[in-house]
Amino acid sequence: MTPLPPAGKRVNLNWNLGWVNAAPDGFTRPLIGINGQWPCPPITLNYGDTLILSVYNGLGNESTAIHFHGLQQRNTTYADGPSWATQCPVPPGETIVYQFKATQVGTYWYHAHHAGQYIDGLRGAFIVQNQSPPYGKIDQDTTLTLTDFYHQEAPSLINYYQSAANYRATGGNEPLPDSALINEAQDVKFKMLPGQRNLFRVINMGAMAGQYLQFDGHNMTIVEVDGQYVQPYTVQQLFVAAAQRYAVIVESAADASTNYVIVASMDTKMFGDSGDPANSAVSISTEHSM
Repeated sequence: MTPLPPAGKRVNLNWNLGWVNAAPDGFTRPLIGINGQWPCPPITLNYGDTLILSVYNGLGNESTAIHFHGLQQRNTTYADGPSWATQCPVPPGETIVYQFKATQVGTYWYHAHHAGQYIDGLRGAFIVQNQSPPYGKIDQDTTLTLTDFYHQEAPSLINYYQSAANYRATGGNEPLPDSALINEAQDVKFKMLPGQRNLFRVINMGAMAGQYLQFDGHNMTIVEVDGQYVQPYTVQQLFVAAAQRYAVIVESAADASTNYVIVASMDTKMFGDSGDPANSAVSISTEHSM
C-alpha cells in the first residue's frame, strides 16, 4: 500500500497569461508568456505540497486551458485541464483556479491544452522533489528542456497541416520546425564544478520531433522515466520523444580546464520527404568542466 503524502505546505501562484515578443533562435515572434515574461516559469513543489494556481486569461483573442502532464490527478480530475474534456476553456478576461496536492514525485511539465497554444510557448517544467530519492545525494539538480520551434503561430500551422493543399503538396506531412531549442534558447551554458554528481531532468516539450541528447565526454545514468524510478542504466545517448521525461545522473569530469558540449538533435526521419529543418541541432557549451 502506497503511504499517504505528508501534509506539506500550500503554494499559491498567480499567473496572468499574455502575448510577448521573443526571439529564442534569432527570429522574433509573438509567444504566450506568464506575467509578462517568456520563457514560462517552472513550478517546483515538494512531495505533499498543495498547489493553488490562479490563471487569468489576458490573451485578448483566445480562450485557454492548462494541463499538468503526467500527473494522475486522482480525485482532482477537474484540475487536469484539457479543453472540453475536464473543463471548459477559459475565455479572455476570465480566471480559473487549479488546486491539487502533489501526490507523485519526479519530473513532469505543464502546457496549454487548447488550440495548439503550447506550440506558441505556453509550456514549462513541473518538478516534484523527493527529499529521499533512491539514487542518493545529488550535488546539483538541473532541468533541461528540449523543444522544436516554429516561426509561424500555431493556428496557421494547424490549419495548413489539416488542409487539402498540404495533402496535395506533401501527402499530409507535419510542418517542419524552424529550429531546436534547449531551455527555450540556443547556446545555453550550464555551470558545473569538477567531480560533481549532477541530476539532469530532461523534458521534451516539443510539438512533434523526438530528439537525441548527448553530453560530450560523459555518460548518462538513467534513474527516472516519465515520473517513475527505474533501475539505474548507463547510456551515451538518449532518445527523448515528444512529451517524454527522463532524469539522468551525469558525473562531472575531474578536469576543470575543458568546456564540454551538449548536443540535442531532432530526429529528421520523422519529417517524411519534406527535407530537414533549417536548424536540426543545438550545441551548448558548459562554463566549466562537467
